[in-house]
Amino acid sequence: MKNRFARLISVLVAGGVLTLTGAGMAAAATPAGSGTSSTESAAAQVQTSRDNLVNDAKAGDATGARAELTQLEPLLSDLATSDRYSIQADTRQTAATAHDEAVTAADKIAQLPADQTARQDIPSVATLLDALLQRVLLSLSALLAGLLG
Repeated sequence: MKNRFARLISVLVAGGVLTLTGAGMAAAATPAGSGTSSTESAAAQVQTSRDNLVNDAKAGDATGARAELTQLEPLLSDLATSDRYSIQADTRQTAATAHDEAVTAADKIAQLPADQTARQDIPSVATLLDALLQRVLLSLSALLAGLLG
């Protein structure tokens, strides 16, 4: 009887150790700030928008770039302020910076001249658009690095 009780205790202790070890390994496998489906989905949206902005800048498509920035602004705001995403504080700050730069760039893009032929003394829309989007693209790249770990 004593032997059976000792075996039962040994089995329970070994099972508990294996369970705790497995849980610890699972927690260690997910880096802080990434891994949740909502965070991964947000990262995918940011990546898509970043790629679209790069293409808009190359094509000189000011209207497309402004629309992309306007569509991206709510997500960046949520990443910066919402508890819906499990991200670290520095990544939240990066999202806030990216949001501010996206708003500024969208406002400046709206001021780009529609008729380029009237003013020959300014650079092309593609050049201006590229210059306006550089900071936004850098911020989005830093945000992606934070979201994806």
